[in-house]
Amino acid sequence: MKTITLIFTAALIMLSTTSNARLELWGITSHDGEYKLGTVFTKSTINIHDPDEDLLRYYNLDGNVEDTSGNNIDATVTDSTFAHRNGISNLCYATGGTNQVEVPTIGNWGNHLAISFWFYGNNYGNQILFGSRQGGSGATLTNLGCILQSDSTLRFFIASDAPDEPNTYTSDKIKSCDWNHVICIQNREINKNIIILNGVADTVTYTQIPRYKNYPIGFGDWNSTYNSTSGLKGRIDEIRIYNRELTIEEIDYLVNQSFDIDIDNEILAEYDFTGNADDITGNGYDGNVHGAVLANDRFENSENAYYFNSSETNYIDLGNDLKPENFPIFVSTWINQYDTNGEQVIFRNDVWDNTSVFSGIILKTTDGKISAACGNSIGNTINDYYEKTTIYNVTEADSWHHVVVGLLDSENTVIYVDNQEVPGTYSGTITNLQYKNGNAVFGIGSNETSKFSGRIDDIRIYNRYVDPLEINALFNLANPCPVYNIAETSGITVYPNPVSDFITVKLPEQSESYKLTLISMTGRTLFENDLTETNNRINLAGYAKGIYFLTISDTQNKILKSFKIIKK
Repeated sequence: MKTITLIFTAALIMLSTTSNARLELWGITSHDGEYKLGTVFTKSTINIHDPDEDLLRYYNLDGNVEDTSGNNIDATVTDSTFAHRNGISNLCYATGGTNQVEVPTIGNWGNHLAISFWFYGNNYGNQILFGSRQGGSGATLTNLGCILQSDSTLRFFIASDAPDEPNTYTSDKIKSCDWNHVICIQNREINKNIIILNGVADTVTYTQIPRYKNYPIGFGDWNSTYNSTSGLKGRIDEIRIYNRELTIEEIDYLVNQSFDIDIDNEILAEYDFTGNADDITGNGYDGNVHGAVLANDRFENSENAYYFNSSETNYIDLGNDLKPENFPIFVSTWINQYDTNGEQVIFRNDVWDNTSVFSGIILKTTDGKISAACGNSIGNTINDYYEKTTIYNVTEADSWHHVVVGLLDSENTVIYVDNQEVPGTYSGTITNLQYKNGNAVFGIGSNETSKFSGRIDDIRIYNRYVDPLEINALFNLANPCPVYNIAETSGITVYPNPVSDFITVKLPEQSESYKLTLISMTGRTLFENDLTETNNRINLAGYAKGIYFLTISDTQNKILKSFKIIKK
């Protein structure tokens, strides 16, 4: 088996000048002992397709299992568990190890079969990504499948009547706790099976003739005719099935397909600390400040973060209702420690006294290492919690760091520091998450221990997956109070703020013209409009909850006033 990294450039597409030339994209042939991609064969005419055309099936899984290929052969699901992708609701299908999206039989696919899909999973190993077989046991009942192996590689096979079915293995491992793209291909004209994982292709030549079995295909597990407990624990998205060849351009599109991101969707609580410790989501988890004082944030905006003095008793009390009952739970924040010595609590949402009570979740640092833990000990047992700690120091004093922790379940946690996932070690074990009815707090442990030393800012708490693209967006958020050369202008007001639908921009009573610009937290211009009336109503109902910036400029594009808008 050879490995080919797909570098999608025009240089790989080599075309013959003869009219009957064909770009044999999957004619991966041996040349001087090396495998080459893009060899030209003179077999038929060149045929370049659109990846959304000429499909057997296409299931985008946007809240349903309808076939949008035009063939109208809808799939079925064992339950209706649709999930977030990049913060957008109902954009993929959640698999729990025993449920699947079942695609009706595709019959005899001829000389070409290509199955493209995305999946999100952990490297547990030995999980079915897709499979087709009849109930019972025995190789003759198996049709085809793609398996996540115990070493985090993938295995793709299409069965034959021979004792050993041809298996194609990926040389690369999957990206754990991230989205992976897979294309499984069979080309019967050249007797090759190919699997492409995140743009890297591996191939094997088979000698036995593969067989067709008229079975459905299950994604996330075997199809429903075969009961399994080894399905994917994760998510499936964007299933495309073709019975034709794919071009390099199509593969480039499928591998690099872009998806929308919404970091403000379904936030449980959010604290930007702009002058106070209120929960700006409107969910009511407002903070009560004890001793902590407003300070400069990472952009040096005054009174936009909170400073905690570890020599005193400084903390922010959030009450006892901020208690998500189910995994996953993600927490994103910025921290700047004045010193990194000892254990320092950033956030906990219940009692955690380090002796006999370990309840809820906790995010903390210990001598520069980041730890995230969850517990179910409410005083009856000792040390009933599990914790993941980075294996090396990832924070330093007097420096801002972005920290994201994701408690995926009672066995797995991810930790990101400054937009990079960092490895860690586990300790302890639990079976479920429990609470003791203590308050959620920023900046201090139970019994006034483990006090935080430094500044904390921009805390977001989610009770859903936060994907790596969202973490990247959170890390790269723009300055919430951009510094402009603002002219001395009076009489420009904006209300109401916070706003749920219409916002009014009131201008001075004069004939001058103004321009309004609405900007996202990531710095992207969302809307521009000329303002000519004294009172101008702007409809923001279609925008997601979160923070936006609204600027008013004159005809020379000089910014006259800037407003921070909270959309409810």
